[in-house]
Amino acid sequence: MNKKDLSIIDIRKYTGSETEILDFEDGEIIFIKNNKVNNKYYYSMNNYIVETDTVEEIYNYEILESEFYSQHTYVIGQDIIIIKMNFRNRVEVDVLCKKSKKIKSKHCFKVNEEVTSIPIIINSRYFMFFTDVDEMYAKEYMRYKEKGYHNFLYLCDLIKDKIYIIKDLKIVNGISVVHGLLELLPIFLHKNKEYLIFNEVYMSDYEYEDVYDEIKENKLNKDLVTAIEALYVISVDDFVEAIKDGEENIPFKEIKRRYLNGWVRYIEMDEDNIYFREKDFETQIEKKYAVNKLNFESIVLCEIDHKEITGNLCYGDRIYEIIESDDYIRLRGIYNCDYNLCFKNDKNVFVEEFINDRYFITTQWIEDEEDNYFEFVYIIDAKDNNTTKYTGTCKIYNSCIIIYDS
Repeated sequence: MNKKDLSIIDIRKYTGSETEILDFEDGEIIFIKNNKVNNKYYYSMNNYIVETDTVEEIYNYEILESEFYSQHTYVIGQDIIIIKMNFRNRVEVDVLCKKSKKIKSKHCFKVNEEVTSIPIIINSRYFMFFTDVDEMYAKEYMRYKEKGYHNFLYLCDLIKDKIYIIKDLKIVNGISVVHGLLELLPIFLHKNKEYLIFNEVYMSDYEYEDVYDEIKENKLNKDLVTAIEALYVISVDDFVEAIKDGEENIPFKEIKRRYLNGWVRYIEMDEDNIYFREKDFETQIEKKYAVNKLNFESIVLCEIDHKEITGNLCYGDRIYEIIESDDYIRLRGIYNCDYNLCFKNDKNVFVEEFINDRYFITTQWIEDEEDNYFEFVYIIDAKDNNTTKYTGTCKIYNSCIIIYDS
């Protein structure tokens, strides 16, 4: 179903029931899968070449069947970084060259506590990971809990081959909601230096607004709430130096800050701007901002009145509302688009993307009476009013859809 404004790459014959797409660039797809050979399981990294429809395994190592999702792999520039989180008191890292597919370095970082959660990537040199304070002796546990630590957070330096504990609590406790989902701190260049974006967030959108409502209704004491919503930037060098020096208050540049009466959420960035959204709980007005990367000045791009919103908002260069019922899914344009489209709905259907103002992409999972699990991808052409269905799931890169088994 390839068209001028949409391409489909089907690699299902090379993938399996546990597969993740890592990277798609220059006609090559790097993916990993849980590969079973002679009753043993291997974490298998593969390179698919689109032009020749061929695949080669470029790296593997043995794992337990259950350990596949404890391996976290990232393609950053010319490096492929594998972070192994399946060990109780250590983190192992393998670094490969993307071009040669050969090992560049191996690392092992040992800690006293139990390793938890997922790593959060900064760049090809630095990443962070959590450990559990609860694993410490009772006396130590109480001491750190009283200081406000819910977890420990470490910074890893792959060049120095060292780890450093992070003491700034707004990082330790405020990084997981947004950046844990993204698995990264977004990086950009400012005056030829790498800068990172940190969104301090402690709750989801609705949870933070629920707290505001409870305070307003006198069901919760305002003094008990310390969670702040904020967006910051800082150079990577200054961020790392402050952590290595044991700073408890890292000198971020603040872009926007709210306390109790609204939230601040990072959206994305492009070559020129950083984009974020801010909602005022009292007025129910949400604003989308663009922050200039050269001078860090902000402008408002649009305002959204949530009293007029009944569905979920999808954010990007366009903002549109997704309104779902048992029978249909409706797309309504909010910013930079004028959508007013309806598509048939079904159970367990999830909206993935609306590509080029034409192709509506959804995925679906179904479990039958015998507990067999099935996944499907639907590509709905809003112009020609037809639907193409694939068994499997998908990863979307701009106007290209990669179909694979997962």
